[in-house]
Amino acid sequence: MTAVTPGDHQARVRATGYDDEEVTVRALPNDLVARHVGLQPKPAKLGVTGTSGARVSIDGRVRALVPSTAPIALDPGSHFVAVTLGGHEPLIRRFEAGRDQAIELRADLPLTRQRLIAWSGLALGAAGLVTTGGLTGIAF
Repeated sequence: MTAVTPGDHQARVRATGYDDEEVTVRALPNDLVARHVGLQPKPAKLGVTGTSGARVSIDGRVRALVPSTAPIALDPGSHFVAVTLGGHEPLIRRFEAGRDQAIELRADLPLTRQRLIAWSGLALGAAGLVTTGGLTGIAF
């Protein structure tokens, strides 16, 4: 312990995973004075990559689009993440975010069966049109 002169002093309070806090403390002669300092936890940071244009919802709120330009700040604790895009299977995850933790999520969303069937139907229709045109040309 270091002796200080009585009066006001500036102190910096630090703890891993929390923002630093500057406080003014008053030193009293020949006395030890305890002081409570409430520190703010540093947010976790979520980075999302994957299928371009997909929406990233966290705890029911849309927060970003893929690819996210900057990490999404999250309060420490449990979170529910859904990455969705029309015609694609959604990606749904629940995870625990720690203070000042960097989390990376890869969301490559596959096409739904309905979308695959629709594209197949369009391809077959286009092939039928080409075949019909070819046969019509041969007939003339």
